[in-house]
Amino acid sequence: NRVDKAPEKSCHVQTAGLQEWEIRKALSCGELEVHYQPKISCASGKVLGAEALVRWNHPEHGLVLPSLFIEAAERFKLIDTLTYVVAEQAINTLGTWHKAGLTLSLAINLSAQSLYSLDLPEKLMEYLERAQIDPKYLTLEITEGHVLEELSAPMEIWTRLCLKGLG
Repeated sequence: NRVDKAPEKSCHVQTAGLQEWEIRKALSCGELEVHYQPKISCASGKVLGAEALVRWNHPEHGLVLPSLFIEAAERFKLIDTLTYVVAEQAINTLGTWHKAGLTLSLAINLSAQSLYSLDLPEKLMEYLERAQIDPKYLTLEITEGHVLEELSAPMEIWTRLCLKGLG
C-alpha cells in the first residue's frame, strides 16, 4: 500500500533488452508492486479515490517504471497475466480500505490488448467478490499503447464490463 513517489535511484533498463524470462520471473516472484496515486477533489480537497500504478521492483535495477516493461509484456503476450496480478493486488487493497471505513474508488489501467481477453470480466468480478467490493468502485482506463484493429471482441468485452457495473 504505497503512495507513488519518485524512485530513489535511476533505472537503466532498456525496453528492447528485456527478456521474456525476466518478465515471467517478475510476475511469478512478486516483483511487481502496486503503488497508489490519490485522486483529490479540487473543490473540497477531499481524497475521492486512487489510481493503481504498477512498478517493477527489479532485483538489480531498483524501481522500474511501466513505460520500460509494459511494451515488453505486450510483445511477449504476458500483458493479461500482468493485468491480473495488478488487478488482484489493487482490488485487495481497495477491500482493505473499505473495511477500514475508507470508501474510496479505484482506477486501474488496462492495455488495449487486454480487451481481447474473454475471461477479463469474470476475473475482475471474482477479485471484486472476494474483496467484497461493489463494482461501482472500480474504473478501468485503457492505455494508449495499441490501436484496436478488430473491434467486435473488445466492444463485447467492454459492454460486459459496463453491464457488471464497472466504470
